[in-house]
Order: sequence, then structure tokens, then C-alpha cells
Amino acid sequence: MAFVVRLPLMTRSHEVFPGGDSEQYLRLGSQFFSAGQSDPASAIRPPGYPLFLALADLLPGRIEDDAAVVQLVIGAALAGAIVYFAWGLFGAFPAVATGLLVALAVPNMELDAVLLSDGLFGILVCACCAVLIAAVLASDPQRRRKLLIVLSLLIVAATYVKPVGHALILAPIVPLALATRSLRQTLIGAGIVAGIVLLLTVPWMARNASIYGSFSMSVQTGATLFARVFEKDGLPPPENRPYGRQLREFLQQHPKVRPSSGFHDELTAQGLSQTQANEVQRDLALTALERAPLTVAGGVVNSVATTYTDIAGDFGTGREVMDSIVRERSGAITPQITATGLGIGEALRGLWFLISINGFAAVLWFIAAGRRSRLAGACLVAVWLSIATATAVLHGGAFRYSASLAPMVWLFGVLGAATVLRLLAQFVTPPWKDRLLYLTALGLSPRTSPGERQAPTPGT
Repeated sequence: MAFVVRLPLMTRSHEVFPGGDSEQYLRLGSQFFSAGQSDPASAIRPPGYPLFLALADLLPGRIEDDAAVVQLVIGAALAGAIVYFAWGLFGAFPAVATGLLVALAVPNMELDAVLLSDGLFGILVCACCAVLIAAVLASDPQRRRKLLIVLSLLIVAATYVKPVGHALILAPIVPLALATRSLRQTLIGAGIVAGIVLLLTVPWMARNASIYGSFSMSVQTGATLFARVFEKDGLPPPENRPYGRQLREFLQQHPKVRPSSGFHDELTAQGLSQTQANEVQRDLALTALERAPLTVAGGVVNSVATTYTDIAGDFGTGREVMDSIVRERSGAITPQITATGLGIGEALRGLWFLISINGFAAVLWFIAAGRRSRLAGACLVAVWLSIATATAVLHGGAFRYSASLAPMVWLFGVLGAATVLRLLAQFVTPPWKDRLLYLTALGLSPRTSPGERQAPTPGT
């Protein structure tokens, strides 16, 4: 189903707007094997997504069309992978319901259709979550360490796609502590993950430090923090710092222009290099943050909440973007197929919203679930919270950032919906009661860890 509704998007021509993020990525991808990462855009774009585009470009046709088709195919496969993985953990109802939402709802469909790194990053984050669950539920310490090594490599891949992936280093700590109940084992596991991730990402950070003077995965961290402080939180510019008064005048004269990009362009037009402009923005942002830390902290909490409500609530912005993508141009297959799929996805999202009580029924699931289920849920929360918080701190958030985490929100809410249905089963007649209890029973007690065989029941 996920593949069918994406077919019209696969058969059309894909274009990007000049001067945007997609154009930079496409330029880096098209010259990846020839000019390497010598393009100045590589200072702010790690090589993960450009490499993905370069590999897609090996297919016949234009790089834009090849990459879009590959993304759409992978996006469809993600829905199937979630069904396969979640079925063994939580049962048929949560697995199929989450898979349908990923296949048909707006957030994931939008990420699959645009040439930005968020879709690939979201898939890697889901893979990290799956492997972390497998590691936490593994009974054999040796097997757990092997899975943590795999998790580390996935985190490295995610970080090379988007630098915020570094935050996943923190995700295993609480689940490992809950699973092992041992400080030593928790530290060993967390150390394995942190050690491997840092070992494999520090070379790129050192490369940026050598060329651009910034020891980071992307030298635009000043611009993103600038956006957090002055766009999201609306703090006043510190006029006692260099360029502070100029920033105040810019904000007054250009109220409809994004300060993070507009003021950066103004600085470079005055002769500052990209790195120097980024350093000015970082200095202004940090100074303003030091003067109003509680305001920024409140803004971060609000942005984390928005990362959830973008998916759980009314995502009108995402639907408008997706509708425009569907109407943009026709391919060999009618776009009505995609539009119909989106309509079904919207109806499913409405049911999810209603039955799961905006996803908050997951709290009931935590109360009713067994220990292994809670451990799996703790992994979901840890992965989602690590990325959502890091994104909120460094960027302030956007719909596409929230959409990359949508599958975890869907699954968590569906587990809550399963609990609500089990409670409602107590008030219906026996035939329906039995069906509801059977449908939702496995959502409360995973039978096996991923990759482990289920023990035979007595008499089999």
C-alpha cells in the first residue's frame, strides 16, 4: 500500500528551487566522486546525504529523479519494516496500525517526496531505536554488546546525515540502566556507544576545524543557535557586542525576513567570510542567551512539545505542503492515487487522535504493560526525546524536523490506543469483548526480543 500511493510521485519529474538547501545537497551529491567535498557548502552539509545522492545518481536518469525515487521506495519499505519489527514486540494491532500511519499519513510522505536530509535521517533514527530495543531486551551480555556496536554505527551514519544525530549517544543510558540495574553494565554499554561514535565522527570535526576553524560536524551551529535565540525566543540583540546594534537595526528594517539567513547574508555582503559571519551570530546568540537563560529554557521546552504536537495534533502546514506536492505536476500515473491515500491517512490520523487521546493514553499502556514492554517503551521515549531536545536547543524546530520522528509518536500512541480499547472491552457484549481483548492483548507484553525465537508453549 505504501508503495502504491507513492507510485505517482515516482513517475513524475522532480525539480528544486535554486538557492535552497536541496540545490546545495544536489550540487554536493553530483560532484561527490569527482570533486569530493571541496565545495564550500560542505562546511555546513556533512557528507552523509550527499553520498546518498551520489549513489542514487549511479542509476540512469537525472540525479533529482533518481534520488526522489530511491527515497520514496525506502519510505515505503520503512512502513513494512515497522510492521515486521513491531509485530514481534507488540503484536498485530500496534504493528499494522503504525505501519498504515507511516504509509499513508502526511509527515512521512512529505519527507519521502522532498530532496532534503530529514527523510533519510528519520529512517536511520528508527533503525537506531529498533536496535536499541533489541540490545536492551537481549538477555546475553555478549549479544547486547554486539548490538550496541551496531547501534553505534547507525548513530555515526545518522550524524553524518544530520549533526543532531550526536544526541543519540545519550539515548541508551536510561534504558540500559533500567534493563541491567547495574551501574557497571550501564557505563560499559554507554561507553561502547560513545567511544565508537566519537572515534568515527571526530575526523570530520577535525577536518572542519582545520579548514574552517570550527570543531564541529557543521560550521553553521552559530546560525542555528542564532535562529533559536532571536527567531524562536525573540530575545533583544546585545548592543554591547560587535554587530549588536546592526542586528537591532536589521530586525527593525526587515521584520518579515528570517534573521538567521538574512543577517548572515548582510554580514557576508560586508566582506566577512561564511565562518566569520557564523562566529558573529554565535557570539550574539550566546550573549543574549546568558542574559535570559530562563526565557530560552522555556522556549526549548515549548519547542520539544511542538515536536510532538506537530505529529499528534493538527498538522495543517504539512498537509498544505503535501497537497502542493501532489498538484505540482503530473507523471505517468494519476496523482489521485496519492491524494486518496493521503485522505485515508488523514482519517486514520483522526482515529489515532481520538482513541489514543492525542497519544497521551500511552501513559496507561506504561501502567498496564509488563517489564519487557516498559523497557521497549523506554527506548522509544529515550530516542525521541534525545533528538527532539537537541533539535529544540540548536534549531528551535520545524515541521520537517518533527516529521522525521513521526513513526515513534505513532507507535507510542497506538500502544495507548490498544490499552484504551482493552478498557472499553469491559463494557461491551462478550463476542465483541473477546475480539477486542484478542486484538490488543499482545500490545501489552512482547513475547520475544527481536532476533530471539519464542519459547514453545506447553504441549507443543
